[in-house]
Order: sequence, then structure tokens, then C-alpha cells
Amino acid sequence: SCTGGPTLQPLPRLGFLPIVAGDFTGEVRGEVFMTRTDFEASNASRVTNGGGVFKNPRNAVAGSLRKVGTQSRMTFAAYDILGVNEDSYSARLTAIEGLGLQTARSLINIDSTGDPASVIAAIESARPTLDFEIDGAVIKVDSEAKRTQIGVASHHPKWALAWKYTAEETRSVLRSIEVAIGRSGRVSFTGVIDPVSLSGVTVSKATLHNMDFITANRLGIGSDVLVSRANDVIPRVVGLDTVSNENVATWVAPTVCVQCGETFDQSEVNWRCLSPECSLSGWVAYYASRDCLDIEGLGSVVVDALIDTGLVTSPADLYDLTVNDLTELELAEGRVFGEKNAVKVHANIQASKTQPFNRVVTSLGVRKTGRTMGRRLATHFGNMETLTNATVEDLTAVEGIAVDKARHIKDGLQARADVIDRLAAAGVNMGSNASGASGVPNASGEGALTGMTVVITGAMSGALEGKSRNDMNELIENNGGKASGSVSAKTNLLVCGEPGSSKYVKAEALGVRIVTPEEFAVMVGLS
Repeated sequence: SCTGGPTLQPLPRLGFLPIVAGDFTGEVRGEVFMTRTDFEASNASRVTNGGGVFKNPRNAVAGSLRKVGTQSRMTFAAYDILGVNEDSYSARLTAIEGLGLQTARSLINIDSTGDPASVIAAIESARPTLDFEIDGAVIKVDSEAKRTQIGVASHHPKWALAWKYTAEETRSVLRSIEVAIGRSGRVSFTGVIDPVSLSGVTVSKATLHNMDFITANRLGIGSDVLVSRANDVIPRVVGLDTVSNENVATWVAPTVCVQCGETFDQSEVNWRCLSPECSLSGWVAYYASRDCLDIEGLGSVVVDALIDTGLVTSPADLYDLTVNDLTELELAEGRVFGEKNAVKVHANIQASKTQPFNRVVTSLGVRKTGRTMGRRLATHFGNMETLTNATVEDLTAVEGIAVDKARHIKDGLQARADVIDRLAAAGVNMGSNASGASGVPNASGEGALTGMTVVITGAMSGALEGKSRNDMNELIENNGGKASGSVSAKTNLLVCGEPGSSKYVKAEALGVRIVTPEEFAVMVGLS
């Protein structure tokens, strides 16, 4: 967002917007990305300063934007502007360029107003010569009047359509297959391949999806394979390259877990190990993540070190750690965690005991649950004792839980019983029968938002500034409301930090009440 004055000042954290002439009050929207030149320069800078290199531009941007004082080079391209009165999209882009800002259309020297099929083909032809990666083009209706006439769907404007180009493919050889267990016990199969270049990134590993895919494609060690990057991001094997693989035997997966010896559950397409110990590292990191207990400083590197030294065998062990344990913790390359970091993380671990009960439920990592289901379970049962004693029939009374899911949740809670008891003994919030200091969502259904379905869009401001979407959903449900991700005829309230967005337009069309974040804060007693 830019506010008028003699000049527009660059964003202090990012430092890649130019200072431009003009007097303007409004909002410029765009995308931050790394050109190939930016990427090479950023990696060179990191190496010079003793850091590791970024793996790809997309992840590099996401990480750099979160870091204050980043030395990464990034580029900004605007694709829309609010606060100007123009009757066409192309005129708004011209207004942006008049401010001295780079627009998305100026990144490529092609007339974008011609026949859509021809423009799409021209952009694809120019794709290899660009200094940045793209995976498609977007077709938009230019006239504002026609956009209004066409309208919007529940998740997207009908006047804009994305055209995805065929992902780049290359050939390689499958040398081995790695089997790993994820947080929920899901078994993943990753192919180790001869290194190849895809979209400017060197790829040496690619997902093999699941055993059905491996078997159907007759993949084996030594197979010639075709590799692509899904959406130009995730490397994946898409199948065999040639028929010369007929003499290669199809790989046979282990049927028992190499970590615990338990037999894999093969009842679904995605195999699983049902032993909670197997996904310990992922579980502990998930437990400490922002949407769960939010223990800052307890990232995957520290978690792995705690597990390797035997200090942590479940999330409950975190509360037994001392400052001295953390201070002397050995990390990679002979480094130690240090006292300063240890004091901060120890304090954060202790502070996490007071996190809302729904976050504790989510943090257990039970299969078929997540943030939304964690909130629903906490709202419905109110406390851990009631939840863990719930029958399958009791669980099916919760919105979104059918019999199969209820059985998974029941089994998952039973498998975590010892950990739950230890967390309770450590003083972690186990809920109560009503909302209040325990942070249990309003089980009584009574509150400022009772009976209301509420949708959030855009960034929050005022008393709600900095709150994530998960924070806002918790706030809604703590006040008796129901959080939803899309606007429909059943929506009662839209909390809008982004006027003019598709959700805003649809809410206006449906006559849904729209309030600002500041007005919503007053409604729920935060201002």
C-alpha cells in the first residue's frame, strides 16, 4: 500500500520497490519474485556470508520475505491498482506504469490485447528466453462493465481464466527408492535419480506418488524415467521413458516399517505406518508449529537434534527440558545451541502450556484431524477427558465426521493416551466445560457471533493486526460463530480487509453484511 506525498517510499523490509515521482493514495497489488539473475546474485551473497544456497527461486522468495534485513535480491511486478477511477484493466495498468512501477505486462515484449490463443502461444514461445520462470498465462476481460456483468464464482472471478502450460519434462534413470514416514504415518516413496536440470533447477530426487503408481508404471531400479516439476515446483516421476525397461524388474516395496517393524496399513492408496513413534520428528515439529503450540525457535533442526540425543521421545518430553539441556544441545557441524537461544526457547516451551485447547487437540497429530477439525472437536467436547472417552457414535455427532473418520480419530486418540496424560501432568491446557481462560471454543454456542457464519478476507488491521487466518477462525468460534472459507447465501458476515476482492464483490451481490477488521474487533470485545 502506498500513501501520497511528494514520493512513494520503498518498503523498508524488502527494499526492491523504486522511489517514484507522483502524488498517489491507494493500493498497488503485485507479486514478488526472483529473476534468474536475482537468484544467482542472492545465492552468491549467501555463500559469501557463510550461508547455504537456496534450492529454487520460489522457496527463496517465501523465505526471504519472512526475514527482516534479508540480503536477497527480489523483483516486484504490479498487476492491479485500487484508488484510481478507470473503466478498463489496461487503463489501470497504464496508471501504475505512470507512477514509475513495473507491471506484469511489461515483463514480456508481446502485445497482450490480441487474440487470446495467439497471445498464449506467443508467451509460451518466449518462455525459454525469459529471465524468470512461468507456468502459464492468465486471460482477463478488460472492460470493468463487462467484468461486473460476468460476475464471480465462489472461489474466483469468472472474468479471469488461468491457462497452464505443459510442464517441462526430461529423461533420467531411477537409481534407488527411499521410503519415509510422514507426520500422520503416511508412507512416501521418493525416487533417487541421476541429476537433471528442470526449469533452471537441478533435480536429483522426485516423488513416486504411491505404490499403485509404481506398480502400474512397472518402475524398478535402473528404469529410464520421465521427470517433470508439478506446477513447475514439485519434482515428480511421470512414467517410463522407453520400452527398453522391459528387462527391469518392478520394484517391490517393504511391507513392514524399517523403523518399528510394524506391518504397513495397505487398506488405502496411501500406505501408512500406524505406530506413532515412526513419525516422531515430524510430529514434534508439528506440535511446535505456529498453528499448534507455536513454540518459536523449535524448528526441525533443533527437534532432530533433541531426538538424536534421546532428550525427546514425544512432545511431552519438551516440558522436562532444562535450560542447560538446550544450552549444550549439539547441532550440525559441531555447533551448540547456546545459552541465549536456550533461555528463549525454554521460556517459549513453558508459555505454550496456556495455548487454547483446540490447538492442543490439533497438535496431537491424529490422523484425519487438522486445524478445522481440532477446533470442532474442542468446541463439541470442551475438554480432553470428554474427548478421549468419546465413542465412535459420539464423534459422528461432530460436523464433518462420518463413521470411518470417527474410527480413525478414536484409534488415534487411544494411541496417544500416554502422551496426553503426560501433557496434562505437565500443565498443558486440557480444556474445560465452557469458554474462558482455558481457551476452549464456546461449547455453549453462546457469544457475540452466535448462529452466524463468518468469512474472513484480506489482512487484518487495528486490534486484529497480525492475526493469521487460523487466529481469526479461533476468534470466531470462541464467540459462538462458525468460520467459513467462502461467501455464499448462508454467510452472515464478511470481515473484509481487502475491499474490492472477489469475496467482497460476491458479498455485496448477495447482500451479506460487510464489516472492517476494526468494526469486527468491537463486535467481539477486543476494542
